[in-house]
Amino acid sequence: ANDAMSVTADNEVTITHGAQDVELLTLAGSNNDVVFTMASVADSTKMVYTTAGANNITLAGDADGFASASFTDGSTGTVGLKFTAESAATALDNFGVLDGGIDLASDNNYSLNLASGNTVTNSVAKTAAITLNANDSATDSSVTVVMGQNTTVINFDKFETVTITGNDSK
Repeated sequence: ANDAMSVTADNEVTITHGAQDVELLTLAGSNNDVVFTMASVADSTKMVYTTAGANNITLAGDADGFASASFTDGSTGTVGLKFTAESAATALDNFGVLDGGIDLASDNNYSLNLASGNTVTNSVAKTAAITLNANDSATDSSVTVVMGQNTTVINFDKFETVTITGNDSK
C-alpha cells in the first residue's frame, strides 16, 4: 500500500512508522526550521520523502530508514540528513546533493553511498569507522568532510577529490 501523509510543523516532530510504513511523506516547516525524526521505518526502499515550504528541514533518524529511499526537494530552504544510528551499508544516492549536508551524529559505523558534491559532518567523537563511497564510475567525484569531533578511521572509495576541514582544538 502507498499510504500518504503531509506534515507541516515547527521545531521537532517524530514520525513513528511501526510495522506499516506511511510511504509517501510530504514534510514542511510552518513558521520555523524543523527536524523530522523518522522512527521504526520498516522498509526504507518504499519510502518517498518530499520536502516543501520555505523553511530549513532536517530529516533525522537511523540511517537505515533512508537507505535507497526516493527523495524530492520541493522546498526553498536547505535540506539535510542527521543520522542518529547506523547498522548497515546505506545507499543515499537518490537524495542527490543535500544543501544542508549530512550529519553523522552518533558513534556508530557508517558506510554511506553518496552522490558527488555532498558535505558530511562528523559531529560526535567516533571510535567506529566511517566509509564514504561515491558509488559511481565518474572520474570527478568529490566529497567534503567537516571534522567537528575526533574520529578513528575514515575510508573513501571512488572519490577523486576529498576536502577535509576541521576544528583544530579537537
